[in-house]
Amino acid sequence: MNVDPSMCGNRRVLSALSSFLLLVAALGGCAASAASTASGHLVIYRSLIAPRTEPQSESIISEGINRHIKVILISDTLDDPTTDEESAEVYPTLQRIGRREGFTIKIVESSPSVWIRDDFLTLFNGDLLAPSQDPHVVAALKDLEAYRDPPGHVYEPDQGRVGSQHEIAVYEAHARENGLVIRHSRVYLEGGNVLVVPKADGTKGVLIGMSSLLVSTFLLSREGVFAPGTSFAHKLQATKLVIARELGVNPGQVVYLDQLEFHLDMFLTPGGNGQVFIEDPAYSDAMIKALIRGPGLSRLQRSALREKLYTNTPGPSYDPSLSTLKAELKPTIDELRAAGYQVIGIPGEYKPNPVEDTDFMNGLVATGRNGERYEITGQSPTTPLNGAFRKAMARYGITVFFVPDAQGLIYYGGSIHCVTNEQIEP
Repeated sequence: MNVDPSMCGNRRVLSALSSFLLLVAALGGCAASAASTASGHLVIYRSLIAPRTEPQSESIISEGINRHIKVILISDTLDDPTTDEESAEVYPTLQRIGRREGFTIKIVESSPSVWIRDDFLTLFNGDLLAPSQDPHVVAALKDLEAYRDPPGHVYEPDQGRVGSQHEIAVYEAHARENGLVIRHSRVYLEGGNVLVVPKADGTKGVLIGMSSLLVSTFLLSREGVFAPGTSFAHKLQATKLVIARELGVNPGQVVYLDQLEFHLDMFLTPGGNGQVFIEDPAYSDAMIKALIRGPGLSRLQRSALREKLYTNTPGPSYDPSLSTLKAELKPTIDELRAAGYQVIGIPGEYKPNPVEDTDFMNGLVATGRNGERYEITGQSPTTPLNGAFRKAMARYGITVFFVPDAQGLIYYGGSIHCVTNEQIEP
């Protein structure tokens, strides 16, 4: 059995929680199964924490820009423009980029939707880790909707499309013909809410939206993992141990973040080691104003740009003011910095009203076979924004490839990262 010696240190973590919290051997064979404590505050069943026999190489893959992508998985819906005319250029554009950067495209037949990212987390051995398919997931999602965010924090309650629509069962029905190996997680993690960003020293770091931690905690509670009387804080800590084990990492490698949008991949993009790009609404506004003042634009283009400026007056949740958006981003920025990440603001998103058609954050980053660092992201129909974003990313040595017709995806709440999943080279 492969056992990471550092995992035995979880005893110290657990004993620090409280004298009545017992979760021995949660991560890899340090001891026998856990049982209820004398005070009866926690029960973790053997099936939940049984030691893994798989090697650590089966941990979740990196999404940092230094990786080399080998295969990109997409839904067969994107392969057939007759079924998704609004995104007809996504597949051929990815093929062209792949020929240049050294990856291939694999079509997953009979996909239930285009949003293949959320359905799976990819492990190093190529297996796909699906969110829990336990029947209690639906009730856990309702628990999340009823949950009230602590003061000063923003968690997104609208989660659970994969579980509520039973998409994994459809994939499993065609797994053999697609050459897929699908494993079920004990927790509920949708792929877009988990970003694997290496730390500054190159070690693995995992960013997870708080909504995923909450749903997973509610799920384990409904499964009867915790005895009556266990405090919610202790439930969260125990769930963090289970999540880390499912991902093949140590608990200290995982950072849980506030999330003002549906998933983290809607406003965060991995960078180099220790770097995370985040949408910066003030930067977006400044860039638009500079474009408007500059030469070479038509009256129509200037008008389209003005519509994408954030306002300074309070608006509805789907159209926040500049000050509101900056305040909601601050907790995430603080959490990333506290974890040792360099947080870099970029002009990646814009005012969504009257139409939301631009999201440069939801992209794939990697390094090509010739050493070129690149990002693949959706092209904006407001043409000047594409050139400006390309220049902004060039400052960090990143080449941007734009995929046309992405606004059809954005209309339904996603973009390039959401409709892809990938396997990387060792």
